[in-house]
Amino acid sequence: MRLDLYDSLQSTPTATGAERLLAAPVDRTHTCSRCGAHSERVLAEYKQRDGNRRRLCVECARSMRSHAAQCEAADERALQTAWAREVTTDPTSAWAHLHYPPRGRTTSGRLRPPPYVLVTAVDHTGALLVRMTIRLAGLRSTEEVPTAAVPLEKARRQLARRLGGRRLITWESDHAHTIAKWIREGGAECRRVDGDTLYYRLPRWRGIVRDGNRVYECLPPGRADRLYVATVRMAALPELADDARAWLTAGPGRTRVEVTGDEEAARRIHAVLRATGIVADDAEAAPVPLDDSPVVVTMAVFCDRDGVAG
Repeated sequence: MRLDLYDSLQSTPTATGAERLLAAPVDRTHTCSRCGAHSERVLAEYKQRDGNRRRLCVECARSMRSHAAQCEAADERALQTAWAREVTTDPTSAWAHLHYPPRGRTTSGRLRPPPYVLVTAVDHTGALLVRMTIRLAGLRSTEEVPTAAVPLEKARRQLARRLGGRRLITWESDHAHTIAKWIREGGAECRRVDGDTLYYRLPRWRGIVRDGNRVYECLPPGRADRLYVATVRMAALPELADDARAWLTAGPGRTRVEVTGDEEAARRIHAVLRATGIVADDAEAAPVPLDDSPVVVTMAVFCDRDGVAG
């Protein structure tokens, strides 16, 4: 199929006169319904969160996509925060990680199997449960293996004793299934394996939006203790709820704002609110532990609703 292309700057106007053009109804398909910009071309329609369709210019459409993605990210962040608070207060939780050495290649270019793996695991308080190097290569293998490496058969029994009956939180599901398999072969079972991977949950808690699209990946924290720290931060970093922000800007009156997070950060939020002059009294807010968690507290702050822009 052949298409003849032309330069719009070289196009010839029609013979329609000015009176007829002015008498014609105004064409709203060229006007952005959000900012009012008048485009030379017909604007595309975009579906809004309320289900209606509106014609938007390129910039408003990009802004709408970014705002919609940010709203979705905020909702998802709340879900991941609730999950993090659940696992950090669960005494059966265990954060585990597998670290493999760099793998060489055979003469044909295929990756060699890893000769050993470093296994680390901590409990819900961050205390060390497991740190061992497991030998995966055979006795006749020429691969270099640390002298302290434990044979896999012995490691299975040790993992079963230390991690049996626990809820495994790992970076990726392959690590969880590998560890659970070794525990099962050692004579024990894990309480839960699937659904607790930080590879899925951490980026959704971060909620990064780039160019109107959500970013679903981030760098892995590393060892088991780093996975634990990342989960604690997911549970402990304080956020003011949307309804609290709305109350602060709703007009005169007094309201109670609950700040939840680690104690130091919660007190910092209280100091910021006091510095802006909206804290109702000078009494020091008392942090209360949340669900017997060693790291998460909740703090009630009474604020004046005097129209402060929050």
